[in-house]
Amino acid sequence: MGELRVGVLWVWVTLIVTMAGCQGLNQLKAVHTQTTQEILDAPPMPILTRVTLDPNTQLASFTVTTSATNPVVKYEVVYTTKNANTMVPDDLTQWAMDGYISPSLMTSVAVNPLIDDTDYYIQVRAWDKYGNASNFTKPVKLTYKSFVSYQGQFGDEDTFTNLTGLAVDGTGKVWVGDNNTNTIYRYDPADPTASLTSFIDDTFDPNAIAFDSEGLVWVANGDGKILRFNPANLVGTLTAFEDDVPTHSLSAVYGILVEPSGLVWVSDINGSKIIRFNPSDFSGTFTSFGSEGTGTGEFKYPRGIARDSTGKIWVADNSNNRIVRFDPADFSGSFTSFSGSTGKSFGNPTAIAMDSTGLVWVLRDFASSYYGNAHVWRFDPNNISESYRAFGTYGSAKGQFTEPKGFGFLGTSLFVADHTGHRIQTFSTVSGAGGSVIESVAAE
Repeated sequence: MGELRVGVLWVWVTLIVTMAGCQGLNQLKAVHTQTTQEILDAPPMPILTRVTLDPNTQLASFTVTTSATNPVVKYEVVYTTKNANTMVPDDLTQWAMDGYISPSLMTSVAVNPLIDDTDYYIQVRAWDKYGNASNFTKPVKLTYKSFVSYQGQFGDEDTFTNLTGLAVDGTGKVWVGDNNTNTIYRYDPADPTASLTSFIDDTFDPNAIAFDSEGLVWVANGDGKILRFNPANLVGTLTAFEDDVPTHSLSAVYGILVEPSGLVWVSDINGSKIIRFNPSDFSGTFTSFGSEGTGTGEFKYPRGIARDSTGKIWVADNSNNRIVRFDPADFSGSFTSFSGSTGKSFGNPTAIAMDSTGLVWVLRDFASSYYGNAHVWRFDPNNISESYRAFGTYGSAKGQFTEPKGFGFLGTSLFVADHTGHRIQTFSTVSGAGGSVIESVAAE
C-alpha cells in the first residue's frame, strides 16, 4: 500500500477594501494562489494577521494566512463598530459578502464614513469550492482618529432647495445661496431656525458669497454679474457691476473674495480667467489674470477662489484637477500648482478656503472613485504628503454629501452646504495630523 501524504499549503492573501464608497459602493479585491488538493473537509479558520488603513484613500488592507489543503475560493469579511463574537446586521454593522479570490473580481461593501473617532472590528472566514466555511476569526480592532467630528446639521428639503455658496460674516452669521429660489439666506448657528432670514431678488443666481470691511454682501452671480447690497436695505442698495467693454465681459462668475483693502476678486469659469477690480472704478481697474490652458498662468474652468494671510491668491482650477496659488505682483513668476499624488489628488475642485491655522481646505461637489471618493480635503501646502487628509463620501448619513457646493469657517467649526442634500452640516475641526489610525490589536 502506498502512503498518501497531504502537504500543508500556506496561502497569503491581501484584501483591499474601500472604507468609504461612491454612492454606498466600495470594493473588495483579493489574489489567491491555486492548489490541486481537493478534499471535502471545511477549511480551517484563517489567521487575520494585519489590518491597516489609509485615511486618505480610505482603503483598508488585510493580510490573511490560511493552512487549508483544499482551495479557498472566497473570503467573507465582516465589519462592525461593535465588539461582538456574533455579528448581527443592524444600522451600525456592515457586511462584505462573496469576496471571491480573483484579481479581476470586485464586490460591493458599505461602511460608515470616516468621521469621528471610531473603533472598527473586522472578522474573516474562508470558504472552499464545495461551500464549506471555516469559523470566523476573532475580531481585530482598528481605531480611527479623525480630523473632524460631526456637530450637527441644519435644514432639509422643506427649508432649502438647491444650496450653493456659503460664507461666514464678521459677526459669526452663516450665509448661503439657493439658486433655485433666487434667495440668499442668513442665520445664527446658535439658533438657526429662529434666526433664519431670507434675502430674495429675481436677479439672484448666487454661486458664491463674500463680505467687505463695511459689512456689505457681495455675490458672484451665475449670469456673469457681480452684485453688492447692504443687508439693512436690499432693494435700495442692490448694485450690479458690469461693463459694455468687450474685454471686460464676464460670462459666468463662480468664486468671489474681497480683500481688506476693498479690492474684489472673482473667477470667470467660462472665460477661464481671474478678475480683480476696485469697486470705485470698475472699468478703470478691471484686471484679468490668466487664460485658458493647462500650463503656467493658465486655468480651465476656475471655480472657488481664496486669499491667504500673506496676500497670495488661491484658485480651485477645476478641469485641470489642481489647486493654484499666485502672487498678484508676479503672476507668472509665482504661479504654483498643487496636483497632489496617487491617493492624494485634487480632482475637480469646486471651492477653497483657509482655516485659522493656515491649512488649505478644498471642496469637490462630485465624488469620484478615481479620486478617492472624498468630498472634502485638507492639507498644508508646505508638506502635502504628510498633512493631506480627506473625508465625506457620497450619501445622506452624517458626514456624507450628495453634491456640496460651498463651505466656510467660524473658528474651528466647518460649515458645508449640500446642494441636493438640502442641508448644512457642521463639523469641529482638529488641528495637527488628524486622520490617523492606531495600529490594529486583537479585540478582547
